[in-house]
Amino acid sequence: MLFRSSGSGLGDLNLGFKWNFNPQRPLITLEVFSHLPLYSTSTLTLDQLALGDGSIDVGGKLHLGYRFNRHFAAGISPGFIARTSGYSSAFVLSAFGGASWNPIYFRLMGVNYTSLDKPTSISTVSANSEIGSGGTFARLSQNPDHFSLGAKIGYIASRKYRIEGSMMWSLMGSYAPAFFRGGINIIGDFDLYEAPPPKTKIKEIPFETEQTPYVESEDE
Repeated sequence: MLFRSSGSGLGDLNLGFKWNFNPQRPLITLEVFSHLPLYSTSTLTLDQLALGDGSIDVGGKLHLGYRFNRHFAAGISPGFIARTSGYSSAFVLSAFGGASWNPIYFRLMGVNYTSLDKPTSISTVSANSEIGSGGTFARLSQNPDHFSLGAKIGYIASRKYRIEGSMMWSLMGSYAPAFFRGGINIIGDFDLYEAPPPKTKIKEIPFETEQTPYVESEDE
């Protein structure tokens, strides 16, 4: 679960689930995720800038990865996002290459986002007319296309917790923001199918054992 906020107020809520059904080579993981807005954008004016787009999104990705050895790995992840509120659904294709030396790991990423619906106008558009966009394509773009590159570095604090710093910037696109963003995340990993630790069985051993009392015979 990922919850985002900003200096202007509350942001959006992201919920997801991953299932690694092939932990061997190649690694195959299925991901299902959703994007839930915490407020409506219908009451905004043209000159205001919304924190989100007000769209409820549901999507999925298939992560295909290969670990070359204990340090280096790479992967590719095709996916699809279904959107509401008039926004175009999209195909997403991401790839990564990374290295790890416990407890530090590093990753380079590339993401290509392609909307299914394209604008009918062939004229050049320099401002976003959507309500709440503030004139920029950084938010409320109904059908963006863009390609972005990024990097991530993380520290594994414990078996279930890690800290990540990341950055991403867009290189090209249409109806999309020329953005650069960075962030720091604290991530908790919990395995619902993790077996409980084995219990140590303790067998009671008496300190004193019963002994037959010695009886002196008459012959002695």
